[in-house]
Amino acid sequence: PDIEHGELKGFGWTKVNLWIYANTWGIYSEDVIIDLLDTPSFCFSLLIDVTGIPVEFPMALNAITKYPTVRFGYLPYGFSNISRNITMVNTSCIPIHIIWHVFLSTEKDDSDETNYKFNLFCDVIDGTIDKKQCKLILTKRGYGVETTEFLKIIPEEMDVEAHSSTIIKLEMNSRYFGNQTKPMDVTCFVLGSIHLKEEYRKKPNYYYRKIGSGESIVRFQVLAHLELPLLSTDLRKDDASIYMYANEVIFEQKYFYWSDVIFRNQNLSICDIHITIDEPFYLPDSHNTTKKDRIRKCTVCPLDVLKVRVMCYVDHQQILNLSKSVYPEVSGKEEHENKDDNDILCKVEDDFSNCIDVENKVIKLCKNLKIYHNNKLTEMLAIHLFIYYPHIEVKPNTCSFGNVVLGTTRKSMVTVFNLTGYPVSFEITKSKTAKEFYFTPHYGKIEGSTGVNKRSINVFVYFTPRLLSFVIYV
Repeated sequence: PDIEHGELKGFGWTKVNLWIYANTWGIYSEDVIIDLLDTPSFCFSLLIDVTGIPVEFPMALNAITKYPTVRFGYLPYGFSNISRNITMVNTSCIPIHIIWHVFLSTEKDDSDETNYKFNLFCDVIDGTIDKKQCKLILTKRGYGVETTEFLKIIPEEMDVEAHSSTIIKLEMNSRYFGNQTKPMDVTCFVLGSIHLKEEYRKKPNYYYRKIGSGESIVRFQVLAHLELPLLSTDLRKDDASIYMYANEVIFEQKYFYWSDVIFRNQNLSICDIHITIDEPFYLPDSHNTTKKDRIRKCTVCPLDVLKVRVMCYVDHQQILNLSKSVYPEVSGKEEHENKDDNDILCKVEDDFSNCIDVENKVIKLCKNLKIYHNNKLTEMLAIHLFIYYPHIEVKPNTCSFGNVVLGTTRKSMVTVFNLTGYPVSFEITKSKTAKEFYFTPHYGKIEGSTGVNKRSINVFVYFTPRLLSFVIYV
């Protein structure tokens, strides 16, 4: 009381305020005794009902949400064991025992005003806590389907001492929803029923704490946004292509070729993927580029980029073996039979015959760079390999000298064009019956061409007929 003693005049009255400090819920009974001089004292009973749960979440202090809220944020499908730790404080003066239940909400409108459902769950309690081994608890509203396959709370049952704190671990498994592709907002409710030992539950003429009512249930909600974080890339045609020249491989011994592909994760969730590609391509190790792995696991953070280097190894022997497909008119059967069946590139002739451009002397090979999310193929990007063999063109393809007098020389000219982007060497040979023809230059090197204008060399052809070359038989 704010006034412990005083004087009361005849037929007078006074006001006394009684202050109550309560940190634990329950119904309390107190006797208020008033002593008067020279008269018998009298008393009256005061019943106090303290409401509210004895549990506090520091993360929810000063929050404006109806329930304490744990936000997992943006998560990808197919992840497991994504965990969060939260702190819980027992603000009461007695130890409590909590059994947790997890409910997956299935309602779009989850407000209490429109929710006429309810949940019923059963708590099996140790006999040291309560003599009644089993208790049925009925909620005033529906919270969804009870399940721990999507969200698990560790531990599921706990003791919390008076005025102490503890850590609760939440584990989320987004694999629960399978291979989904559409984004999804998920809400879970976690309910903890509070139980007390008999000595803390009631004491005659002092207090009584009701168990199983709304005042003895701890509630908080868990929110998450699930999505399938697909990678995006802005590719030109050349960005996913590897170009090589047969002459470069043979003469410069350049065997490794590559192309870099940049992917972007434009989502707000982590993208956990693995990438595969078939021969002859491979995905090099960052520390060892010669290690030929064809599977690579990657984790791309939100709004981050991933550079994937696709490499291809081709040596001079493979180039020579493939030349039989590009120049069939000069390939002998015995050479074709000697090709290495274990050479994956040599199988291009058999498996990818439609990719051989004999006219332009180009071999085209295409394989898909495959991206898997949660072991499900979600994206493919075509990687092209172009092998350019030496390709020249002579214009005009015939030389006409007209009428030439014996012993005189007539000159003509042809132009040799290089139709590829790498230098090409050439040499002109003539048969034994073409002694009257002379070429200059009879060998040379044509630089690589770029664009529409092709690099070329003019070759002059001289024709000098002699009498001995034209014998007339009668």
